[in-house]
Amino acid sequence: MQSGSDVLLSYTGGKGRMENINSERIKTMLDNLISGICAFSYDSASKELIFDYINDGAFRMLGTTRALGEKYITQHVKDMILPQDLPIAAQWLSDILQDNGDEETIFRYVTFQGSLAHMRIKGNLYSRQGSIHNIVCTFSDCSEEISIQYETEKELNFMNSVVGYRTRFDYLVRTDSLVIHKNDDPAENNEVFIPRYLSSETTHGIHPDDWPLFSEAIERAMKHPCKDQIDYRVREAAEGGEYRWYQCNLMSIQGNDGYVTHVLGMNIDIHERKVWELMLQSRANTDSLTQLLNKGATENRIRSAITAHHSKKHMDALMIIDVDDFKYINDTFGHLIGDEVLHFVGDALKQNLKGIDIAGRIGGDEFMVFLQNIKSSADAETVASHLQDIIHTGFKKTEVADHLSVSIGIAIGQDESEEYEELFREADTALYETKHNGKAGYTLSRNTPSC
Repeated sequence: MQSGSDVLLSYTGGKGRMENINSERIKTMLDNLISGICAFSYDSASKELIFDYINDGAFRMLGTTRALGEKYITQHVKDMILPQDLPIAAQWLSDILQDNGDEETIFRYVTFQGSLAHMRIKGNLYSRQGSIHNIVCTFSDCSEEISIQYETEKELNFMNSVVGYRTRFDYLVRTDSLVIHKNDDPAENNEVFIPRYLSSETTHGIHPDDWPLFSEAIERAMKHPCKDQIDYRVREAAEGGEYRWYQCNLMSIQGNDGYVTHVLGMNIDIHERKVWELMLQSRANTDSLTQLLNKGATENRIRSAITAHHSKKHMDALMIIDVDDFKYINDTFGHLIGDEVLHFVGDALKQNLKGIDIAGRIGGDEFMVFLQNIKSSADAETVASHLQDIIHTGFKKTEVADHLSVSIGIAIGQDESEEYEELFREADTALYETKHNGKAGYTLSRNTPSC
């Protein structure tokens, strides 16, 4: 059975206008669906979004009628999405514009009755003319699935915790010591004194990855009177306990001489909310098929890594990996096998790279890898050769494995002024040479520095 979007596509002739649907029966069927269907055009130059069609099911889901809701939705759809989730919706649209097939995400929105709900939306790009992108999508309310009642209770608990804080602490600047006041039974002595707090080599139960953030916030508050807020993880027990997320509100206290003498902190337990936010963020940054980073997240991570390395002398490698003759595999063995191949390639990258390396899917059958802190270009060649062997020989279906290979283009970065765009162009050119020379191999960029 075709999905609503497939039905819509098959009757629009790819022109993106509902007036091209001549069958009133099809229109009635689409309008009677419980879930929403819409077709819209997006101009990537002007950033303008124009709705071509919205079915009646969409208005029912949003809690209104076509007569009352059509004008508002077409002009103010952005205002209906929760502000915190606008980046998720923007990433979804960005992924669709890459034309990688169906893209799905979940974000929160406000119904016409003023209640908070969750929407699951799935869409794809079915035609493009210049900067105009025609998109069709289906969407449905998934509030029950992720328990909107549970989320509402958590938000209320979070607000209540602002009054009932979990712990507070005083950092004494002149003695570099910390006094923790636990918010338990006031009849008991719940103070903990920690000397040499910042100067010691321990993180005092704070997650090692978050200790720099926390200690730098304390130091900022010491130097300049301010209020600050950070999120960080603290271990629940001295040994073996799990880390929980807390929001720390910091405030400087000045003495009569104008210098900061204390830094007060109040910890609020935000663990459930933070885990939920991180899950949404991860979903927005993850390719749903391979569970690698998607194109936008991959590029952002690589840019950040390159920027961090500008102050150090590191050699890195950018690799673009293309599955050879993927269209033939899809057409011959079917799209399900094609998906298995892409999933297999993604697993091969995850299992055969170092933890500091970055890997992502940047297109239908294209992947990108960033190798950090390599000693020479030979290291990149070794990785490329190993990945080719694993991908060519590791796929379980023999009849497919005989046709499965990858072409790789490699660019080496060593210059402190090297930029992502330059490395990408070099790797892309090297990939083209690999394809031109018969595929199933790798090519080093001609601009590779001598090692």
